[in-house]
Amino acid sequence: MKKLNYKNVFLISFLLSICNIVIGQTNFIKYNGGIAPVLENADSINVFAEWDATAAADAEVVFYADTFRIWYTSSGVAPFFYDHPRIGYAWSLDGINWTKHVAGPVFEGTAGEWDSVSVETASVLVDTLAPPSERFKMWYVGIDNSIQPMYYAMGYAYSPDGINWTKHTSNPVLLADTAFASFPSVDFFGFEGPSVVFDGTTYHMWYTCIPAYGNNQYWDVSGNIAYASSPDGVNWTKKTDEPVFKVSQTGWDTLFVQTPDVIKIGNTYHMFYSGSITDSTMQTSGGGWHYRVGYAWAPANNIHNWTRYPNPILTNGTPGSWDDASVGLVSIEYINNNLHLWYTGQDSCINDTTCVWPQQTHWDTGYAIDTNTTVGVNGFIFPTSVSIKTYPNPFKYSTIIEFNNVNNEVHTLNIFNIQGKLIRTIDNISGNTIQIERENLSDGLYFYVLQLNSMIIGTGKLIVQQ
Repeated sequence: MKKLNYKNVFLISFLLSICNIVIGQTNFIKYNGGIAPVLENADSINVFAEWDATAAADAEVVFYADTFRIWYTSSGVAPFFYDHPRIGYAWSLDGINWTKHVAGPVFEGTAGEWDSVSVETASVLVDTLAPPSERFKMWYVGIDNSIQPMYYAMGYAYSPDGINWTKHTSNPVLLADTAFASFPSVDFFGFEGPSVVFDGTTYHMWYTCIPAYGNNQYWDVSGNIAYASSPDGVNWTKKTDEPVFKVSQTGWDTLFVQTPDVIKIGNTYHMFYSGSITDSTMQTSGGGWHYRVGYAWAPANNIHNWTRYPNPILTNGTPGSWDDASVGLVSIEYINNNLHLWYTGQDSCINDTTCVWPQQTHWDTGYAIDTNTTVGVNGFIFPTSVSIKTYPNPFKYSTIIEFNNVNNEVHTLNIFNIQGKLIRTIDNISGNTIQIERENLSDGLYFYVLQLNSMIIGTGKLIVQQ
């Protein structure tokens, strides 16, 4: 009996499965239809004077010891809007129903120190190889000036349980290069939102930055994402020549890309980030910042070579909903082949003339899950809204594949036989039709995979017959 090639069997099954995917903009489904957040600020439950009255945002979720744990940025009222951000904590068995830490925030600034006024946008990881007292590790930004518009210092803390934290004696462990002597600088106008991944040897950090290079680059003085590395989580070396992930020149994320959350699966890093566009949706009526959630991936052996998925993978809610202005500032966990995503939602009351004091903009945390997306050879496979037609099919001499490509982006088409072997590649497809000649194709069933920047955006079947 001929021995089965299990690699080919897997590829055939994979191709069959993705050929049956219903193509849509995103596979993420918001919890309960997105009608409400899963973690609310206190004012959302009519406790306006609480320490987290205006925000339960910037979620950082870690699944450890069968429990979801969340650290989030909170803020009170002083006396009108946004005051004294601190970091709160809650736990959950399902990622949806959360129990807040009853004693209040678990982490806040130290009086008289560099972080006395505000601490926020934490990145937390669990290090099972560290001493028990340092099992949880946190990086965060802080300020000591209430009118300071941006953050210029980043700290590090550790904890045995995620609740009781000890700040490192070397804090702050990272500073923005804001002095004029530092110009040009990758973070001249400040930073925030770190995301730290430990690969067993090196701590990798991606963080929001606003650079100043004065070189007329399209991304200069915009919100971008920078990179730093460390052998111990305390002593960091920045990549200073330019940001590693920049705003797009066209599309939905041309104003900001920021506050990333990065995870590593196998030999690939996956980045989920907030993006915004340079149009009238920014802080206009019914608007807010209009963040949406994007995705990119990079191979571990080429960590600064990010491939961007073309569309948002999560968008804001319908008008009048709690997240109608923005969704962003995300945390991602990949568990049992499912992508779990927590995001900050913002309503549009900030410019809604029907809002009356004390009603105001709120930041709450929502949840969405993707049970269909798979890990491809490179990044996650998120089908987009590409509509594909193949005609004639079956065919005898030639067939045409037609798809929407309004921006004339360059695609690649790969054709596989029933054994899963790649038999033909068509590169540099910039139009919206592809003509396939039969040539040496035998009668039978074939599969095609349409790709954009190494991401699978569409699939189909071809039948060749006399």
